Amino acid sequence: MCCPQRGGNQKVLELPRNYLSIIIRNGANTKINNYNWVLGIQGGKPQLRVQIDGHLFCVKDLLVAGGCGWDEAIVKTLFEEEPAVKILQIKSLNPRASDIWGCSFLSKGSFFVKDS
Repeated sequence: MCCPQRGGNQKVLELPRNYLSIIIRNGANTKINNYNWVLGIQGGKPQLRVQIDGHLFCVKDLLVAGGCGWDEAIVKTLFEEEPAVKILQIKSLNPRASDIWGCSFLSKGSFFVKDS
């Protein structure tokens, strides 16, 4: 898993998946089969209920009301029960803000990277 950096010089920081998380805001750049955007699920990646290519859809495709809420019917149709429940509990939605990468190395603190 890589943490992206801004600017023309692409630098990549290799980190194990268990140190990263994605805080969902507008969901525009997070694919539905990405790891660690649904916190607390086993394996870190939400299991789909249907045979679709998760790379083709972004989290924003699961949102309604201008990006302020979840389309419960779509979430419950696409995902297994455990990830669907956890997705619907995500309250960090903000249609005017980009998703945020979070890096947590210590039990006492967290580090967040915001792409502008």
